[in-house]
Amino acid sequence: WSLSLSFLGWSSKIPVLSSEVRMNKTTTTLSHTTPMPSTISIATDEYDERPLIKDLLVVRSLDINSVRNAIQSHPLYDPSRYDDIWILRYVLSHKKDTHAATRAAIATMEFRETHQLN
Repeated sequence: WSLSLSFLGWSSKIPVLSSEVRMNKTTTTLSHTTPMPSTISIATDEYDERPLIKDLLVVRSLDINSVRNAIQSHPLYDPSRYDDIWILRYVLSHKKDTHAATRAAIATMEFRETHQLN
């Protein structure tokens, strides 16, 4: 299965590993039982070929959830401050190593608290 999205001149094809795909005007929710591939092919504008954040959030949702589940019990974790896009930064920086992404996210929360950056 794959989910094809087309908006405002760009399109993407996202592999879906389940029969459940729900869409509405603002969000796309994919339910799956096995991890999705870490790559996504997107035709974007001619000057910027980077994937869109909303696509990365879908493709990396399992890794984001894994890191979130690991850090949410930390006393400094605040879901309004440390959202999915913030977690995505660590997931992408540490490739497929969610343990390293978790350690880096916790270290950042502690650094920000120590240096009063929150």
